[in-house]
Amino acid sequence: MNKLWGVYTNEMYKQFKRPAVIFLSLFIVMSGFFLPALINIVMSFSPDTVSEDKATVEAQIDYRRNENKRLVDELDKATTSNADEYYIDDLQRQLQENSRQLFLAEVNLQMELYNEPSYVMTDSFIPHALSSLSNADEEIRALNSIEESERDDSWADTLEKEKQNYSILMDVIKNKDFAAYNAYQLDGYSDLLSFMPEYELTPRVEALEWLPTIDPTGGTDGKIIYDDAMSLARYASNLKYELENNVEFSNDYINESQNILVLSEDKRIDKQHEYDILLYKINNNQVAESLQDPNIAMSKNVSVEFSNFFVSILIFLAAGSIVSSELSSGSIKMLIVAPVRRWKIHTGKFLALITLFFISLFLLCLATNIGNTVFLEFKGTPYLFVNNGEVVSIPYFIYDFIYLVVDHTLLFVLMLLAFMLSTLSRHSAVGIAVPFVLMMLTTWVNMLLMILPIGKKRWMDFIYIYNTDLSDRVFPMQKFFNLSEYIDTSQYMSHSNLPTLSFSVIYVLILCVCLFYIGFDSFTRKDIK
Repeated sequence: MNKLWGVYTNEMYKQFKRPAVIFLSLFIVMSGFFLPALINIVMSFSPDTVSEDKATVEAQIDYRRNENKRLVDELDKATTSNADEYYIDDLQRQLQENSRQLFLAEVNLQMELYNEPSYVMTDSFIPHALSSLSNADEEIRALNSIEESERDDSWADTLEKEKQNYSILMDVIKNKDFAAYNAYQLDGYSDLLSFMPEYELTPRVEALEWLPTIDPTGGTDGKIIYDDAMSLARYASNLKYELENNVEFSNDYINESQNILVLSEDKRIDKQHEYDILLYKINNNQVAESLQDPNIAMSKNVSVEFSNFFVSILIFLAAGSIVSSELSSGSIKMLIVAPVRRWKIHTGKFLALITLFFISLFLLCLATNIGNTVFLEFKGTPYLFVNNGEVVSIPYFIYDFIYLVVDHTLLFVLMLLAFMLSTLSRHSAVGIAVPFVLMMLTTWVNMLLMILPIGKKRWMDFIYIYNTDLSDRVFPMQKFFNLSEYIDTSQYMSHSNLPTLSFSVIYVLILCVCLFYIGFDSFTRKDIK
């Protein structure tokens, strides 16, 4: 074992003494650390949403009033001259929309909403409340336009109800009272009991009941975007309804229909785990971290993917030349003459490659996390999963490193391929170029297979492309790091064509053993001159 350790330490020393390895390691660290800084600089040039000032709002009101007069005159002329029906309908739609915008501008001026921060007017519940207020105003004007001879008791009740809604919404907007707005929405659903199916109404009501727990301010504090909080609440309430009723909603967006299926046991377990984690995040005020700025999440992914290029070059350079360079130079004969058994030489070099693989990924993980934390205020939250019915957490940095290792399964397999080719050939170029080209082709083919509408086939289970993508199956709950993106896209995702996790793990293990054995057998039998 002393000789095996000696071969290993000697190989590690030789690798880290190589200028290429030193420079590539520096590139990994520098790109992972400084790329977020570059992204932050680029993002700083993006135009921010600026709140309107009083003069701008007054100018909008003048413009809308003049536009209303023009549209009314044009509509009168078109009606008098019996113009085309579609033209008249278009003018009416323009007039209705312009009147709506005029009303909103007048409310903006009256309540001085132009003084509010931009996120209040774009990302909070206020735009939704303004839309509801505009609808109430349109209903009141429509009711008042009805001839007196056609008005009855129901007309009076409806008018009174709309005036109450108008008054409530004015107070809600004036005081930014999210609790009152949420109560207003809940009250509105009570009128739909006889129209909306129970499986649609119940989740929507429960979603509104959850909203104050997710974000008591309705987005007015700038921490959570109201639309994201609403999407999360509806997603969680739908999960709860599916679990309680043992059903699954399947949306057919082509035919614009919704199917209700019996929930299978496997999907029930997955949905139960999702629901448990969502409930844990909601009850422990961890939703804001999961609804982070998508630009920050994008920066983290971009910095990792960019640094991956240097990691791949480093691994292929080391693995593809670790034996062949010594074979071509003849320096490996010094170990054989020593004497050191060939299996120890081969194993020592293999262990050195594995160590280099983990060190490069650790540098990548460390640099990207520090860079994104320093320059973009990235906040890594613990990875949550369910074990024996309880939600368990893993510290983010530990999770991120393990995730990177699992996510680089393909790189590990290609490293073994490069190592094998290095023992078969005296030319390092073969061991370096072939795995690199294969990795590029794998990426392109994988993207093509994702785009093409190919159904699940049994033969696909035996393609290495489908078996080296393990990260999402080992860490299925990593989707909760970016909840808004996951919820928006999950309903459009088709069923995965990937084989089961156990099958893929066995497949990868067999593939790695085969590659290692071919290289090992070749090296131990090779006639070294």
